[in-house]
Amino acid sequence: MTLTVAIPTFDRNQTLRKHLAFLLPQLTPDCTLLIIDNCSPTPVIATIRDLLDAYPSVSVRVDRNQVNIGAGANIMRCLERCETEWLWVLGDDDRPTPDAVALIMKDAAENPDSIFLNYASAFSARPTAFTTTGLDEFAKRLDGFGNVVFTSTCVFRARALRPALKYGYIYSYSWAPLVATMLHALGEDGQCHFLTTRVVEYEATDRKRWSYINWGLGMGILLDAPMRPETRRRLARRIVGSVAYLDFAIVIELSAALIAKRMQWGEARFIYNQICYRIYYFERGPIRRARRAVFGALLRFPRLTYAACIGGLRFIRRRRGKSEDVEGAWVPDRLTGV
Repeated sequence: MTLTVAIPTFDRNQTLRKHLAFLLPQLTPDCTLLIIDNCSPTPVIATIRDLLDAYPSVSVRVDRNQVNIGAGANIMRCLERCETEWLWVLGDDDRPTPDAVALIMKDAAENPDSIFLNYASAFSARPTAFTTTGLDEFAKRLDGFGNVVFTSTCVFRARALRPALKYGYIYSYSWAPLVATMLHALGEDGQCHFLTTRVVEYEATDRKRWSYINWGLGMGILLDAPMRPETRRRLARRIVGSVAYLDFAIVIELSAALIAKRMQWGEARFIYNQICYRIYYFERGPIRRARRAVFGALLRFPRLTYAACIGGLRFIRRRRGKSEDVEGAWVPDRLTGV
């Protein structure tokens, strides 16, 4: 059983170096470390060369793209360039647990016919392990879509995904291209194992690298994959439910973009409608129609809308005993994180 630990990275050289110090001692002769530098301003190899030299027995490959090809395409290059049976795509800002590699090797050996292993995380505690067979059961029993698109909790049998690799590139705008590839590869018989253990520890940072607008526009593309109508409906519900206060998040970010004059009202309204068409397609009730009309109209008054939505979120979080410090989470640039 062989494993590639692939790390797609861009402009997080010091964070990557810190986390490599946790990973490198775990790698065995059956493991390959693949780092794909998405044309970082400072080449990654210049930052980590001495660290890699300290582990001469580890098989390491560092590839650097000639240009920034985007996060989704860079993730797909991990699968394209993987030469082992199994693939773990580890985020450069996620710290592996001390036994992560040994645990993955053990679970993969015990489930040689599986297509996908999904581990628990700080965002999704899983009290009981379970297995699904085929795309329909995957959508029906999925306990946390956010944990499936959290790349570092996912291990794929690369050999099973390679025939569907092209779909990852086609769906790279989804921000979950490996999930798109898996949806095409599962078919009727593909097995997925959902485990209770963790292989990464999430470390919060002050620098937010993804956009709720991108999430709303992109994730709905996954529903274009061939599947039964009821499976598509279930998967849509999983996508919508994976981000708390998603409506607020999208409207806040659009309002921030309007305030910063990065968008005009017509563009913001168009984007909001597109998100509604894509991920709220199956919500046809009066509440959804009213919410869409109200939020769309509020974008005419971005400063008022931004303040009202932030205030509403703070009220909700205060009632639930959570931190009211929410304002720093919103980035007014939907291209952030590419």
